[in-house]
Amino acid sequence: MSIGIVLPSVLHKIGIKIGADLKQIDNFHISTNYKSAKSMITDMDRPRQIITILPMKAKDPEDTLESLVRSMGPLDIILDCMIDTPDRIQSRADICFENSTQYLAINITRDCVYAMGTHMAYLENKNLLRKINKNVKYIGGIEEV
Repeated sequence: MSIGIVLPSVLHKIGIKIGADLKQIDNFHISTNYKSAKSMITDMDRPRQIITILPMKAKDPEDTLESLVRSMGPLDIILDCMIDTPDRIQSRADICFENSTQYLAINITRDCVYAMGTHMAYLENKNLLRKINKNVKYIGGIEEV
């Protein structure tokens, strides 16, 4: 199992901080250390836990997510930190669902990590979320249409 963070280069220091907190140096990857996020994904061991920190103002965050998911499978998961409207969260969940990849929308705050997605994906990734913040709250599923 390996963990990766996909983020713009301006947020590289945040990625390093999260990586130090996770204490998984051997299996931890940051997209800014690679030519592209997709090349990072192909270099990682399966199953892969990918944390995406793609601000809405980043260049085509949906396109980036879609290109990542094409290289992923059913044992992999996207932990999406993009706080957005319910419609756009649903859109990203659908992209993952169509490619048989698990999806959790997460919100990391100082006090807590909030997770929204399938209960199974939450249970399988709760330990990783607890490494980010010991206080984790599951706020429910994403409605599938």
